[in-house]
Amino acid sequence: SPSGHANDANPVSASIGAAVLAGASTNINGERKSRKKEKRACKRPLSAYNIFFREERKKILESIPGNNAREGDVSSCACNAKPTRRGKKRPHGKITFESLAKMIGTRWKEIGPERLAHYKARAKKETERYTQLVKEYQDKVERAKRQKGENISHEADK
Repeated sequence: SPSGHANDANPVSASIGAAVLAGASTNINGERKSRKKEKRACKRPLSAYNIFFREERKKILESIPGNNAREGDVSSCACNAKPTRRGKKRPHGKITFESLAKMIGTRWKEIGPERLAHYKARAKKETERYTQLVKEYQDKVERAKRQKGENISHEADK
């Protein structure tokens, strides 16, 4: 190749190399990498269905009287359950997620217009609250960046 770079022969590699140099977040195959979310960043708001799902899940699990497994079956005991990947919640062992989701999905399809409006209103409030939190968070980050920039310029003046 005229410039002596190996990437010039393959246009895909050359464009990937250029993207990497330009600061784009791609991996070696040219696929976009997911950005890691900051721990302090706001969580996205729940949709009407998510709010409904959370409430119905709680109702369903409370209506099931304990484990459906036999008493002698140690493998289904919650105390012997391995912690989940995130290490937060242990499985309840009452109902599979698939069955739970199908049940709740059916209930969602049969929901009345008044109740649906209630959940949509709650979701709208969540979205408004989220929008406000994001704005406050972005302002806070921007202030921190400006302050950090001022500190660096003051140190350079010394």
